Amino acid sequence: MSAKFSVDSAQFEAYQRNIERLPNVAEKIINEELKKKISPIMQKSILGLIPISDRKKPHAKLSKSIQGTLKENLTLTLKPKAKYAYLVFPDLGVGKSKGNDPERFMELGVDRETNKSVEELNKALIEEINKTLGGN
Repeated sequence: MSAKFSVDSAQFEAYQRNIERLPNVAEKIINEELKKKISPIMQKSILGLIPISDRKKPHAKLSKSIQGTLKENLTLTLKPKAKYAYLVFPDLGVGKSKGNDPERFMELGVDRETNKSVEELNKALIEEINKTLGGN
């Protein structure tokens, strides 16, 4: 179980134009922003949707149970840390959660912050354009 935030430049015209203005560095900037800014935003969003069980154990919602990795270029993959791998059950409605509606907190958490994340990426590209090319 994981959720991916992947930037599809075809969907975001302004974003695409900014990438075109920085042909040699846009990729590096995007990957850095995904790691530094977008990953924490997405993790917080997902954690906000995770249910708290009534068990007397550390709760995934109250700890840093989601990790973000950049194994693929321009793609942030978010998944539970090994200790919290059980989150797959309520998220997908499988195992002991079978018969329950999937909660889909991973997917919903990413969807909830997609627009903000694209804005952050655009802002980083615009800052670099202003630094490198001197603005418009």
